[in-house]
Amino acid sequence: MTEAYVKQGDSAGKDKFIVWAEAVEDGETILALSFLEADGCSEVWEEITEIQKALTLQNAEAIESLASSDFENHNNNSSSLPPVDSEHLSNILELFDIPNPQAKVDLMHRIVEEDFVLHLVSLFARLEKQEENTEAMAQMGLIFRKLVKLNSSAIIEYLVSAEVVETLFKALDCDPTVPAQKRVKHSEWFKNRVVIKEAYPFDTPDIKKIIQQTVYLKYLKDMVFVELVEDMTSCVLQVMITNNNELLVTKLVGNEHWIRNFLTNMKLTVSVAEIRDQLSFLYELSELSAANPLTNVAFHTILATNGFYVVLHKTLGSADPQIRFTSASILLSNVNVNPEKLQKYILETTKNKNSPILKLLVTQILSGEDARGKNILVEVIKCILDVSVEEGLSEQEMDLLNLFYGEYVGIFFEPLTQPVPEGFHEPSEAQLKGTLLEILCLFLDKHAQRIRNFVIQKDLGKSVIQLASAKEKFLVLDSIRFVKKLISLNNQFFTNYVIDSKLLEPVLDAFIANKGHINILDSTVRSIFLSIGDEKCPNKKLLDHFARDLFIKTLPVTHTKIFEDIYNLSLGKPVQKNTTPAVAPPGTPATPVMTRKRTFTEASEDELSSKLADVKETKEKETKKETKKEEVKEVIEKDENVEGSLSFLFGNYGSEEEEEEEKEKKTQPKVVEQKKEVENPPKRRRFTE
Repeated sequence: MTEAYVKQGDSAGKDKFIVWAEAVEDGETILALSFLEADGCSEVWEEITEIQKALTLQNAEAIESLASSDFENHNNNSSSLPPVDSEHLSNILELFDIPNPQAKVDLMHRIVEEDFVLHLVSLFARLEKQEENTEAMAQMGLIFRKLVKLNSSAIIEYLVSAEVVETLFKALDCDPTVPAQKRVKHSEWFKNRVVIKEAYPFDTPDIKKIIQQTVYLKYLKDMVFVELVEDMTSCVLQVMITNNNELLVTKLVGNEHWIRNFLTNMKLTVSVAEIRDQLSFLYELSELSAANPLTNVAFHTILATNGFYVVLHKTLGSADPQIRFTSASILLSNVNVNPEKLQKYILETTKNKNSPILKLLVTQILSGEDARGKNILVEVIKCILDVSVEEGLSEQEMDLLNLFYGEYVGIFFEPLTQPVPEGFHEPSEAQLKGTLLEILCLFLDKHAQRIRNFVIQKDLGKSVIQLASAKEKFLVLDSIRFVKKLISLNNQFFTNYVIDSKLLEPVLDAFIANKGHINILDSTVRSIFLSIGDEKCPNKKLLDHFARDLFIKTLPVTHTKIFEDIYNLSLGKPVQKNTTPAVAPPGTPATPVMTRKRTFTEASEDELSSKLADVKETKEKETKKETKKEEVKEVIEKDENVEGSLSFLFGNYGSEEEEEEEKEKKTQPKVVEQKKEVENPPKRRRFTE
């Protein structure tokens, strides 16, 4: 391993890289450490320096001789660079073939100090006029390519400057390392396709310069050096792009006056093309600011306090789908950072009787044709209404809930009431329904009292459970989860609603139709019935409902006994538990573990008929008990001799099984006493006179 480490700086002049080389079989590999902060780079560099000093004291002569010999072999004149002319192009190419990292660093410094790149640009301009010098132009293409691959941020930054960048792309057109049929005319891209628009004039030219450099760096990384995905050059280019983005966001966020003027200009802009460009710039700025949490909060706070929501009144209602989508995306980023600002603005517009933005959001969800924009706006409403009643609400949050549940909740969840098609939904419609079901379950958790009244009054459960028969499996699962959420709340109103609306019947139909194919669907249905038949806290109403109306539907299911256990629990019978010890006693020989795929087997006709007979017999016994109880009540009301009538009736009250049990109880003690007499015969007593 080469013991030379090098510290490099970024475009802002801060040292954030430590570079070194390691020997491999084919040559050398350049490695680097990248730091977010310069302080961290300095700490690691100090430790490396101390270790290098210790190694230098031991092998100073060997290291010095090795470095000097490597450098002398490739460059006999270490004090200056070769002349920049067509005769010394081969010598210039040899400069870049230095294996020693420290020598490469010295070369980078000399290139910068002696304006070597500027001389190369002048030479290229002269050679370009000479059409016959194809070999020289090919050598120039290699030289510019190797300049980039030196991985010096200072050199690359100069190459993409306004004075040099055009020559750089022309030279890369002549790169002989790329086959002629695969060569891309980079200069044509630079001339014809690079158009940098100003959505609004910048106060300082530095911002435009940063944006231009970033565009050129991205092109170099994605188009020119695309084959070097894991190469050091690609990493250096990406770091420079990231640093430029951070610098751009910092400069713009720090200039609140410019952002205010920019938003004011957006309110007055009429041209659709200009509005699209302005929103695109704002969206890119929002994406870049998300990399730094502090900058992200500052940026979206400035937007919210300088009229961004007023701009949304115009852009969200635009006829252009791209404008609507970009507006919704920026709004979602803003709400994720600070939902209180939008909550406050919604209430202000409602009190002032202006066009309420909440109404605009809801109507766009229902009437908008853009599927992407719809789902983003649904997420926006989810964010601003994600407040918990149990944790306590502020006055602003309370007013917002009153407004939503008073005027917009029915409109918002209206897509869930639409009928389920025989085939598949439209992809956008299916995605919207899935998102609305997720939000509905969230509202049941956060503010159950308000959403309960809406669900029961509008009978929303029947519409939702129809999705259990949809072709889209994720909608089937979401509808079942909705029923699970209603039951898990342990609310008397929801329990009665589940029974009256027969919401469990479609759930069982989906479970039986699944036949064990989708595990998550099976586990969700099982969890519903496990919560109903929880031994510690069973839901008696749902248990009775299951035993009376639903158990017959589960008779074909043989791959699980959960329904049979719940039925037995409803009848008061004990549930059989698995008594197999979890850990085998010591000394027990290990048994091979057998795994097999769980299959769904249908019950035979004999098994079904026997189970049906048992269920019918149980129902007949229950009806007999009910009729007997009614007879007792009639006798109590009519007969004056209540005690005699009761004793007479209760002596004969009960089913045939109960009578047999009573007979067994009466006969059983006698049998036990007779056995004891046989086993222990009484001893005879002797009497003496």
